Amino acid sequence: MPMRDSGYRAVGAAAAIFALALSTRWLYVHQTGDHPLRDIPIGPSIAHVERAAGAAAGFASLYDAVLRGVGGDYGLVRGVQVALGAVNCVLAWALARAAGSRGVAIAAGLAAALYSPALYFAGELLPPVLATCLVLLSLLA
Repeated sequence: MPMRDSGYRAVGAAAAIFALALSTRWLYVHQTGDHPLRDIPIGPSIAHVERAAGAAAGFASLYDAVLRGVGGDYGLVRGVQVALGAVNCVLAWALARAAGSRGVAIAAGLAAALYSPALYFAGELLPPVLATCLVLLSLLA
């Protein structure tokens, strides 16, 4: 019976971390969404958007292919990145749980959920959210 209790606690902890991470990321993206320049790519995101549109030469990354797949709907990209960022927090929790104790795992999940650069990148047209997910998945495999 203790094994089932541990499993329920693990699912509850993962769900709580996911909910916290999702709500913080969504809140950040929602608050910055009213800015008039929000839908205009700036800085490094210009290169990704141009490669996705086929307007720029150069190495096309997986992220560029994702941008091409959504056809310029930046709101959809940001929504997917918000959800993927929350998944990243659960993956960080799972990695810490596999390597350490339950307390370490919860601390890692909470730190990932509230890490401000991760919140920022969830709202930008840049690949760190996708890259982080792929790295965490490879570490868990």
